[in-house]
Amino acid sequence: MTLRLAHPDEKRVIYHWWKEIFAFDDGGHIDYYFDKYVPNTQLYVLADEQDQLLSALNVHTKTMQFNGDWFQTSFIVGIFTPPKHRHQGHMHQLLTEVLNHLSATDLFTLIQAYEPGVYAPFGFVDLYARRQFILDAKHVPVLSSQGVTYEADAEAMTDVYRRFTKHFNGYAKRTVDDMRDLIGEVKAQQGKIISVNGTSGLSAYAFIFPHTTHIDIDEIVYTDAKALLQIVSTLLASVPKVLLKVSQAEDLTKLFPKAPMERVPYTALRINNLELFNAHFNVSALNATSAMVALKRPLWFRENQ
Repeated sequence: MTLRLAHPDEKRVIYHWWKEIFAFDDGGHIDYYFDKYVPNTQLYVLADEQDQLLSALNVHTKTMQFNGDWFQTSFIVGIFTPPKHRHQGHMHQLLTEVLNHLSATDLFTLIQAYEPGVYAPFGFVDLYARRQFILDAKHVPVLSSQGVTYEADAEAMTDVYRRFTKHFNGYAKRTVDDMRDLIGEVKAQQGKIISVNGTSGLSAYAFIFPHTTHIDIDEIVYTDAKALLQIVSTLLASVPKVLLKVSQAEDLTKLFPKAPMERVPYTALRINNLELFNAHFNVSALNATSAMVALKRPLWFRENQ
């Protein structure tokens, strides 16, 4: 069996497998991803002696900040094996060989797993979870919607993002063009952007996904708590429930003391070279968990593609 990059004509085959295998998590995202991002990513294939696809995954990179330094970080997404080739160890071999390759280029690799701990045998640790607050009208004060808009200003959103993320580690660098791409991605999934304009400009924005009974807030970036509350209050005027997803470090229990909250695993992280990590950050971490504790600020990120 051979590890190689996908042939040009295989990309369409992989696209169709994604549409079938990941249909439950699609919502328009796969079409946008293959059109916008795949040309700049690496599609790896494990092939048999006849050069037929046995298993595949996609690797893309982001520039992420840790303790003030920027690192090229690899993300693994869309790992799959066609049904007729499953339970033969192909995915294990594929992931092992790709990680060996990435270990020579990237200090960090991340993967989003649908089940916690599934990638632990490969050195991934479920280090990043999100708080999910389940909010309804009794949990949130009614605030004025003055300044709230559904228009998306990529430049202003990028500025708010930079001011917000300076309190965290692990966030991805976003240019104005990156933000435009994210806006396009949200809209491709039938999502919307809601934001708050204050006297000194944009003070918050959120990526929201409406459903019949509720609205998901999948990313919310804000400069003050009032702006966050304005967004939630405005949304609750049209639906009975809002699912607010924030980082584990954002303890909003003082804002929503009686709201149900659950911790949801989100992304697993692998440090590809712990010795290099320790030398760079001048720490003595024994594993990825203690390595992240050694960092100065908590983790925040939403990127998985």
